Amino acid sequence: MAKSDVIGMSLVRDSSKSSQEVASNQSQTNCPSLLDALEVYLKQKGKGRPKTFRVAARRTCNYLIGLSGNKPLSHYTRQDALQFRDWLVARGLTGSSITRNFSYLKAVINFALSEYALDIRNPFVGIYHDRSAGVLVRKPIPMEAIKNVQSECHAIDDDMRWLIALISDTGMRLAEGAGLLKEDFAGLDTDLPYVRVTKHPWRNLKTSSSELYLYERWDSKEDHQAYLQYRGETGLLDVLEPILSEPLGLTYSNFSEV
Repeated sequence: MAKSDVIGMSLVRDSSKSSQEVASNQSQTNCPSLLDALEVYLKQKGKGRPKTFRVAARRTCNYLIGLSGNKPLSHYTRQDALQFRDWLVARGLTGSSITRNFSYLKAVINFALSEYALDIRNPFVGIYHDRSAGVLVRKPIPMEAIKNVQSECHAIDDDMRWLIALISDTGMRLAEGAGLLKEDFAGLDTDLPYVRVTKHPWRNLKTSSSELYLYERWDSKEDHQAYLQYRGETGLLDVLEPILSEPLGLTYSNFSEV
């Protein structure tokens, strides 16, 4: 007897098809929206992250919602993804900024798909764009220019110039330099003084690998002590004391102890 002649075979095929359609409809009915996915993502992945992490993720999702609406994840299509890319390009974003927006969007959607065990393909994966568009290659500042700036800082000799000179010597970020404490400077009575760049309650690090020791040479120990005195006179220590677990102290270390 041919397979097509088996009694009830057509019903079995129809039943299987019907079950697949029901399962598909249920998955779409229970599918979270993009905003739902964003909240889950931030709740689970945003712990201990800086405020900028949340702001960037929300901004990217709001871009897409403004363009295509806050739809269930299963309702976003490849056309939505292509339209999103073209919209970012039309806004004049550089290739690196477009990459960053797609990275946030893919991370939010992929995390939600994994959390809810949804068998849905992320349409925002694999979208092509020119990553080099508008990206400028930063050239290093000439050493002669750095020396001129340092000379001016030494001549003016005030708190703002101390900070500029510190950054020019170490290459640290502005926020890292401005957020230092006096005990972050060590080894000032040695031939190789250094700066500790660590996480503080008032200033996070960009990444966990940003915690490092920076070695530098000061013109004199007195110059650095003048900088520390300025930090105390501005009242910064009075502001920090209530949120610290113990009083601040100045520690000088020999290079051999680093």
